[in-house]
Amino acid sequence: MVPLLMAENGLLARRRGHTELSVYLSKIAGLRPVTAICEMLDAETYSALSVAKAERYARQNAIPFCERTGPCRVCKGTLIMNIAIVVSDFNEEITSRMLQVARERASLLGLGVVHVSHVPGAYDMPLVVDHLLRNPGIDAVATLGAIIRARQSTTRQ
Repeated sequence: MVPLLMAENGLLARRRGHTELSVYLSKIAGLRPVTAICEMLDAETYSALSVAKAERYARQNAIPFCERTGPCRVCKGTLIMNIAIVVSDFNEEITSRMLQVARERASLLGLGVVHVSHVPGAYDMPLVVDHLLRNPGIDAVATLGAIIRARQSTTRQ
């Protein structure tokens, strides 16, 4: 294992690789900027696994697969991302505030909110997310919802 460090002078300032991107995504997710990266190798050729083979492997093993087609957009050393937000109208008094905060936070991070979809509830989100991620102008989708757990019953069954 070889430790990799991102340059302190900003995202993608010198390199534009997956290390910098993974650290950046960790930071904007509010996580510690620590990631584990591995390269998948083809067992037959010992070279990097092709996208088609990686996608097939992911599908066979129920692993989420994400492919970024085309180069990442970078401006002045900052990653440019267009995001969509899917927000549940269930518990709207809470989710409307969540949407407001998400828009504010996206703006502070330099993310462009290019689309907002409202859905009745959390069960309706996956179909909308799947549709939005097929749009090449959308780099990521955030989902917002609030499920409030009912009080537990005092009777035992």
